[in-house]
Amino acid sequence: MTAEPEPTRGAEPGPLLLRELVRTSARVYRRRFKAVAGTAAVIFAVVAMVDALVDTLLDFPDRSTVVSLLFLAATSVSALGSTFYAGLIDEVVGGELDDRPTPRFRYVVRDLPWLRLLVADFVISVIVLVTGAGFVVVGLVAFTFVCLVGPIINIERHSPWHAFRRSTRLVAPHFALTLVFITMPVLVEHAIVHALQAQVGLDAWVELVGLHAVLGIAIGSVVGLNETVLAYALIIRDHVRTSATRGSPAP
Repeated sequence: MTAEPEPTRGAEPGPLLLRELVRTSARVYRRRFKAVAGTAAVIFAVVAMVDALVDTLLDFPDRSTVVSLLFLAATSVSALGSTFYAGLIDEVVGGELDDRPTPRFRYVVRDLPWLRLLVADFVISVIVLVTGAGFVVVGLVAFTFVCLVGPIINIERHSPWHAFRRSTRLVAPHFALTLVFITMPVLVEHAIVHALQAQVGLDAWVELVGLHAVLGIAIGSVVGLNETVLAYALIIRDHVRTSATRGSPAP
């Protein structure tokens, strides 16, 4: 289980700088490349396989009970994505950000709040789909506010509902920073994926899985790590600010 980051007591924290976040993310990526990139390759390759299965089952002429159950199971697994990965990667590399020993992978798998992360990932997909149906910018704004839900669930062990509220509250004062650091890379990732899928075709399973594995290492891993780095930064700042407020004498 990921321990909550220990707040640093003292004065009000200074401005949160994009370059410092980028440096932190790059440092962790270099030091834990195998864990970060390897986990991304597996997660996003599995998602690609399940997405291809969903497409196949949609075209299946026999809608028997077995096929319907397979479709339901595949659709549920395909909801596993960036939010789940961000929560998982926090468990894998979170020790780099708050000076904890890194747990063994079997403990990571055991302690991960699987259900809460999957529910959150599914809800985020629905939110972005609904809000972005009429106007893409609205969907991007909605995603930016809730993009830290995965790491928050894993760091602070909130329920999905409280994690959505917490993410919105933490992001609000740093919306532009979060937009640049998280949402823009996600947008680039999706654009590249859709462009390459159009070239490869959804029927080419091997190529599709390989494509998602490569993109997971190159982009998905960076996005998930950025979410975790930003979540730690904002949570610690919030703790410091809260502690300073509580310690201040009443006017």
